[in-house]
Amino acid sequence: MNVDVDAVRKLCNPFNSDDWPHLVCPSCGKGRLIPPKEEELAGHIPRQHTAATRDIGEPEDTHGTFYVHLSCNLPICEDWAVATGDCTYVRNPESWKPDWSDFITLVLRVRTMYPPVGIVSIPEKTPDVVVAELNRAASVTWIDPRSAVTTLRVALERLMDAQDVRRGKLDLDGRIKLFTNANEELGKLLLAVKHVGNGGAHRSDQMSPVDVVDMAEFIGIVLEGLYDTEDRRSAALARAERINQNKRLVD
Repeated sequence: MNVDVDAVRKLCNPFNSDDWPHLVCPSCGKGRLIPPKEEELAGHIPRQHTAATRDIGEPEDTHGTFYVHLSCNLPICEDWAVATGDCTYVRNPESWKPDWSDFITLVLRVRTMYPPVGIVSIPEKTPDVVVAELNRAASVTWIDPRSAVTTLRVALERLMDAQDVRRGKLDLDGRIKLFTNANEELGKLLLAVKHVGNGGAHRSDQMSPVDVVDMAEFIGIVLEGLYDTEDRRSAALARAERINQNKRLVD
């Protein structure tokens, strides 16, 4: 499945409700998930969390949760996914209109997606055991990034299995270094993901959805090198080298 990484990255941060990223449909892998109109979305915000008029509080003091159905735009699919998360109203400093509905923007932050949207493009020949772990990471990316990067680390274990880099007495670090003997550049990317996964699992490092997507992209580039013909290594390798030097997440 191909993934629009730019759209996924946009989903990682708060965004205006009228500016939804058009994500690739997780069901068909070809269409795009389209949100409802903004006025329809307002009906999906629990009433007890919202202020409808100034009589019950300033609009920008309003916050709560939302849910929304996103529909695939392909007629042959028309499947849908459900997004939930946090919402708040933010004042637009450029507006001068007296009616608060004209200068307050509804800002959303996604916490869950089901079915989960992909966070990395996966070549068709990728082993199922690796795909399963990448999908598990995608399912918790928005609500628990630390768990997601830990799951990406497990995906590396499955990839080493698939590449016949036997465990024996070797830990994951040793297996990746053995793999690197024959695949130097790809091994550097995997080692960087391992270091970040270690931070999530053992050091309680702070992680964000963006960090998960970045590390998933490293894995995606490795999968392309092993199971596809595309090559996007240069920029990723430069960052992987910085992570490997520091043995932790860095820009």
